Amino acid sequence: MSGATDSDSSTNLRTAEASAEVLQTANDFADICKNISEKQNEQSELNVKVLEKLQAIQNDLNEIKIKLKDDTIFVRDRKTDSIISKSFVMKQIFENVLEVENEKWFNGKLEEHFGVQW
Repeated sequence: MSGATDSDSSTNLRTAEASAEVLQTANDFADICKNISEKQNEQSELNVKVLEKLQAIQNDLNEIKIKLKDDTIFVRDRKTDSIISKSFVMKQIFENVLEVENEKWFNGKLEEHFGVQW
């Protein structure tokens, strides 16, 4: 019967080793899950910061749009991917055109559009 006892001991040893390996694998898996959860939390915090910055940019753009309401504003239409614009018109009235000398330049009144003198 000593053969059966040796066989039982060998089987018990292999079972114990297999159990220890399974336990180690489970612990490693738990560590990986914990790390993934921490990374997800960090990413969520970054997403909140990005959203806050985007909102601030949107607010700034809205303020600029209000300031430029009389000038051309270019906006991309997301549905058609086309550019929509609003523009300004400059009008000058010249008098006595027939009396103007050839190749002589004249400047009209300055107007401000887009923060630039035209």
